[in-house]
Amino acid sequence: MGYALIWIESLAAALLLVALAAALWTHLTPGKRVLAFGAASALVAALVAALVCAFFSYSDAIPVAVSLLVLEFGAFFIWIRRKGWERPAGFAGVAGTLLVAALPLAPASHISIMAGMLKFRSELLHSWFGYALSWTLLYLVGSAWILRAAWRRREGEARASAGWPRERLALAAAAALMVSAMTFWNLDLGVRTRLNDMRTEAGAMALAIAPPRLPEQENAALVYTQAFEAEPESSRWPQEWKTKHTRWIWGHDEKMVPMDMGANDTALTAFLAAHEQSLKLLRRAERLPDCEFDRDWSQGFSMVLWDLVKMRNSARLLGIHARREAALGHLKTAFDDIGVIFGIARHVRRDPILICILVASAVDSIGLGVLAELVERTHPSLDDLRGLELDDVVSYKRQFQRCLQMEEAMGIASFATIAQGDTLSLMQQIGWNSGRDARLPLSELYSPLIRLFLLQDDLESFRDVMHQARALAGRPYHEINSAWKDLFPSSDTLALRMRGLVTWELTSVLGHTYDAFVYGDARYRMARTVVAMARYRAEHGRLPAKLEDLTPAYLPIPPADPFDGKPLRLVSNARGVTLYSVGPEGKDNGGEPWEELFKEFQGVRFTPAAAGNAP
Repeated sequence: MGYALIWIESLAAALLLVALAAALWTHLTPGKRVLAFGAASALVAALVAALVCAFFSYSDAIPVAVSLLVLEFGAFFIWIRRKGWERPAGFAGVAGTLLVAALPLAPASHISIMAGMLKFRSELLHSWFGYALSWTLLYLVGSAWILRAAWRRREGEARASAGWPRERLALAAAAALMVSAMTFWNLDLGVRTRLNDMRTEAGAMALAIAPPRLPEQENAALVYTQAFEAEPESSRWPQEWKTKHTRWIWGHDEKMVPMDMGANDTALTAFLAAHEQSLKLLRRAERLPDCEFDRDWSQGFSMVLWDLVKMRNSARLLGIHARREAALGHLKTAFDDIGVIFGIARHVRRDPILICILVASAVDSIGLGVLAELVERTHPSLDDLRGLELDDVVSYKRQFQRCLQMEEAMGIASFATIAQGDTLSLMQQIGWNSGRDARLPLSELYSPLIRLFLLQDDLESFRDVMHQARALAGRPYHEINSAWKDLFPSSDTLALRMRGLVTWELTSVLGHTYDAFVYGDARYRMARTVVAMARYRAEHGRLPAKLEDLTPAYLPIPPADPFDGKPLRLVSNARGVTLYSVGPEGKDNGGEPWEELFKEFQGVRFTPAAAGNAP
């Protein structure tokens, strides 16, 4: 009902203004009409320039405004040349009235064009295009009828608008404007209040999901911080360290030739010596039960997560040290380092934030890579593997469900931020309008319109999408893979945009993120299986030929492949032993071709020598 009142009241106010302008023009002296014509022309040119600026840039708006002024005044002086200087007032009166009538039309047409772009370019479901276009068309028809009536006159009589009651028209126009403004303000206040209340709901959701506070003596974050402070600055590393650092991380050079990380590499010796204190602190931190870095949950998506990069780099440092210790024959220390890597991932997984869980998965991937490499190159004993205990209750899928709840809470808080008028900063924060800085200041002019006409529908769309996502995320991947891709079509941005501009920006990342979480489960389960295979080989002198050989002595049950729900594949043939997942496509190719599996981190392979030789 409120939106209908705004439509009716604002249209009535605009038409009354046109009638008042016609009546006022009739009573102006010729000189004042010419001056008013010039002022109105400049104002219309400015409005048109603003329209151009909003869609293009300031540099495009200037020549458009100048061209429009030249055309307006050119037509005016052509009239004077034809009629003479003694009769400029007639043209100025008619043209001035038309220009005043165009003043409400400029923003109305601007809004209609923007609504049309949302409807036809972005295919937004709730664009309000019909609402804006119908107002503009009726305003055009009404203005034309009023002006026709105003300039009608009989022979020897003044124009009809000369007899119109200017005072009454002014009072009526002012009253209509005030009523329209009050209706708009009341509706806008209601929307802001409702959306601001959502911030409280979002805060409650975030607190319900956020981990509890830890006692300082149990908090590994304090020790991790000391470890980060003990690291030498990478900017001061010798050039030799910088050149070799990436090779040390991966354990091979650009040609996939394994690196000799033994005592002969003096640069590596110096590198690890410089990080010795940091490595000790990392091992100490991993032994603590939990980890809590300070998080300001009220900041939402702008929350600073400074520790994540350092945690991942710490895992890489431990991987380098593990390879070095293995090359020196210190297998127990090497596999203990691998255990610390998986411990870092456990600590990073604590916070239910998408980027945190993705970094934890990346750390697990580092651990799996080093683990598979050392099991391939060495033959650790049961005692060497004693410090490498991986939990069997890790679930990236469950973490993803918690992350979706946190994403919904942060998203709702973002809508509340827009409701407070901070449209521009939020849109810049989530990436909207990127690369179009020239028209960003004008975006603030549309904050009330965005809030009143678009934001509520956008919020409902966001909550509906997140509700569907949470419902799907609770089911097995192979059952909902197609439904998830339909909900988040990563290749079809138009289908995402049509739900709402803010919804699109907040949810577009979820399409490919789900696969990353399922990969995280697959890699972690492969890591547990590789540890079990290494223990099996330590006792039997060979790697198992099938997963069933590992149960129940080394694994309670064969780990399931999260991509299809069946056990992970373990293939033993002339090429060695291959442990792999079918991946998101769900196609079992028997572990071949290996290059594609390696590229997608879907499996690990052990050569025949590693599979069959006794320690």
